[in-house]
Amino acid sequence: MPVEQLSPVEWLSQADPTPEHAYNWWVQHPDEIAMIPAGVLFDAVKVRLALGDRMRAALGASSGPVFSDADNGTTYFLVPPGTAAVWPADKEAACLGAEAWLWVPVPSRIQRTHSYWDTPPDGSGALHDPQALLDALATIRGAS
Repeated sequence: MPVEQLSPVEWLSQADPTPEHAYNWWVQHPDEIAMIPAGVLFDAVKVRLALGDRMRAALGASSGPVFSDADNGTTYFLVPPGTAAVWPADKEAACLGAEAWLWVPVPSRIQRTHSYWDTPPDGSGALHDPQALLDALATIRGAS
């Protein structure tokens, strides 16, 4: 029997302690963001916007969910939960885990203003491979 895939909004809402609250918020306020915790469905690697652009280019087609906040100049790459516990200390690429809450846009928000998705989640739960992100960072730093 095939497993039914969630919509991107349904999947992302599962990170919230009250999933129906996040889901309803995004459905009723599609231009706004919701605060949800990292460490449940995903951890998030946080970098400056310019570095995020370079990392996405280095990753190419293997890119998983990524959202950016143009107002704060940050990009977040979603990685498996628990990654923050083993992520190397890095001033330019911090991994946020169970203690972090993130302001996350609705997955349909892709207009590059305020908070938006560079690569929205597809609802499958697919995330970035942390090693691929570390390799991309090493490649970028080696080219500098």
